[in-house]
Amino acid sequence: MSQFSLFHLFKSIVSLADDLRKPLIRSLCLLAFAALLQGVAFALLVPIFVALAAGNVPYLWLIALTALLLLVSVCRWFGQNFDYKGYAARLNLALQIRLGEQLCQMPQSELAAFHSGDINYKLSSNVQQALSYFGTISIMLCNAVLTPLACMLALLCFEWRFALLLAALLLLLMPFYFRRKTAVSQVVRQLADAENRLNRELIEFSQGLTELRTAQAISGKFSRIENAFRYLETFQRQTQQHSNKPELILGGTVELALLVSFAAGLMWVLGGSLPLIVLGAVMTIIVRFNEPLSGLISMFAIYQLIHESLQQITQFLAIPPLPQGTPEQLPNGADIAFERVTFQYPQSAEPAISEFSLQIPSNSLFAIVGHSGCGKSTLIRLLTRYADPTQGIIRVGGADIRHIPPKTLSRMFSLVFQEAYLLQDSIYNNLCMGETFSQEAIVAACQKANCHDFISKLPQGYQTQISELSSNLSGGEKQRIAIARALLKNAPIIILDEPTAALDVFSEQAVQQALSHLVKNKTVIVIAHRLSTIVNADWIVLLEHGRPVEQGNHQTLLALNGKYKALWGH
Repeated sequence: MSQFSLFHLFKSIVSLADDLRKPLIRSLCLLAFAALLQGVAFALLVPIFVALAAGNVPYLWLIALTALLLLVSVCRWFGQNFDYKGYAARLNLALQIRLGEQLCQMPQSELAAFHSGDINYKLSSNVQQALSYFGTISIMLCNAVLTPLACMLALLCFEWRFALLLAALLLLLMPFYFRRKTAVSQVVRQLADAENRLNRELIEFSQGLTELRTAQAISGKFSRIENAFRYLETFQRQTQQHSNKPELILGGTVELALLVSFAAGLMWVLGGSLPLIVLGAVMTIIVRFNEPLSGLISMFAIYQLIHESLQQITQFLAIPPLPQGTPEQLPNGADIAFERVTFQYPQSAEPAISEFSLQIPSNSLFAIVGHSGCGKSTLIRLLTRYADPTQGIIRVGGADIRHIPPKTLSRMFSLVFQEAYLLQDSIYNNLCMGETFSQEAIVAACQKANCHDFISKLPQGYQTQISELSSNLSGGEKQRIAIARALLKNAPIIILDEPTAALDVFSEQAVQQALSHLVKNKTVIVIAHRLSTIVNADWIVLLEHGRPVEQGNHQTLLALNGKYKALWGH
């Protein structure tokens, strides 16, 4: 965790602004300049009061004061243009888009380390915390620091003793301020972690609500959410305790400084070295600084929250994508080759895949079987570049997948899993997934996937909204929509993770008919859980601990009378 500093905070904000960097810097400079001018304007009260006490009209000083205050208003107006003209909203959107793009290009192995709640927190809450109050707090900080500083420097021209006295008193406050700053920083970091924890628990609870109700386990899971609420409440209370008490102490110290200043000024007045009217002018100025100086601890706590959010954002953006090999290679065909591939997950004692070699010709049906944890899913993840192998090469169409452009590699695959993933959007948008297809092509794909008839009977047809968790569709209907989506993509390689395993007999028959259209003239890889579904496969590999222990077609493997036959017997 890097040490918090205002310089680091402003540098982080500016570095994330990209094309909005210039208007952001301009706004911050104008706000700072306005605060400095305001301090000089306050100092002009001294010569104005002196002239009035002498019975003179201080025209020049009044004109100067008016001009400064007008300039302060103009600078502050244009300084807040970053908010007024919508730059702040644009920066918010641009930052969320950058995070979304980073999410798309991050290695899936890195992405798997994040909980869905963590990602939601980074893409929404962190951005909101970082930008929502930055402008307002920046104005407050300028008024609390730069305005008194400029005023003290200007007072040197009119009453240097007060200027030096105020400077000395403020310097005495700084050690106290920095001691409290460290304590507040720690609590604010803990508060941010507690908010993130609660966010994770809420998302997990909402995603698993159906299963929790079925298992009558809601009370147990909700107790975790309640604990997360209590955990958050603990740090919210500690944050208040760590900020309220220092604020009172700091406020009291500022008040004491005012009394000391007044006492010193009164002694100078009684000694005849300071006109009473000057004391009145200076005290008017000093009282004006009481509130912003007393609120420095609160400002710091908010800045610390902004800093924590920015740090999480920058760390997330700093995760590098998988390295793209050069020179670029393009696949020629849909054959697949694993060449002595080894892969080990981080913090795992044993490789998930070890010295795996295999050739899969184009337009063949290839099946992977084996007990849970044998490496079936890992092979598919490596093929789709979830991560790069620890050793070895994977080729598609003769090209090393590390040299194939990511979009080109993605277009090579269509995947259909046991649980079809559908967006909470219209059926039409779920089919297109951001691509453009003619209505005729969509209908033709849905007819082949055996889903056109039931979609047509829905109230809004293809524009029917899929409810959250797809609760208005059966498992078989969701699978057929996923197959129609794969048909529209028309990728040369199809990967099937036993898409009929969780279906009833009637749904399975409809899905099998849809799959027959999908796999026609394609290279097909099936992760098989039920061996009866792959008896017609061209080649079957039985994996054990990441290694192929038996391979061949169904009849050949049965004839071996080995582990495959034992699985078939089950």
